[in-house]
Amino acid sequence: MSVQDHPKKTVLAVAACTLAIILLMRPAKYGEVNELTYEIGSALYSACNRQDTPRLESIEKCIKSGAGNSDLSTQEAQWLTEILQLAQQGGWAKARSKARRLMEDQVRYP
Repeated sequence: MSVQDHPKKTVLAVAACTLAIILLMRPAKYGEVNELTYEIGSALYSACNRQDTPRLESIEKCIKSGAGNSDLSTQEAQWLTEILQLAQQGGWAKARSKARRLMEDQVRYP
């Protein structure tokens, strides 16, 4: 390793650490959700990952049922419906990303 390479590696290491801190400190987009919402979010992620349109129909029924009998809060139903609609419109990658974010935002770091 030459003397000239050392500053470049230091800058890259600092940039990587800074990015990691920013990602860990980012505010949660989704608030805390109940177990059913998490399960539906997981099902949405899986369906989006496989681009499984028929599965979206059963997920939609789960969301409507959960909202109808108050197992899902209004906010939870809205978040899930937004993700579902993205997938139904063919936005598989974006819907998958949002479903993953919903699940990731449930992780609590000490």
